[in-house]
Amino acid sequence: MRAGKPPVIFGSGSQTRDFVYVLDVVDAFIKAMESKQRCGEINIGSGKETLTTELAKILMEKFNLKNIKPVYTNPRVGNVKRSYMT
Repeated sequence: MRAGKPPVIFGSGSQTRDFVYVLDVVDAFIKAMESKQRCGEINIGSGKETLTTELAKILMEKFNLKNIKPVYTNPRVGNVKRSYMT
């Protein structure tokens, strides 16, 4: 998109992901390392689902791609429909 090319969306674009700000992940890692309690695995997420099409729209606005539409292609094998923390 930085080069003015449209984003490629695999599938319908209705799949969701849970995007987390990198500094929030770093903060969670630090808190886990400093904790005296040991619990094994931890999951870090925002708890908010974002549609793939919404992400494409946000990025197209950031790169000022007003007259370009996303390119939709076949979904990837094993593509997860929804992924977010609850």
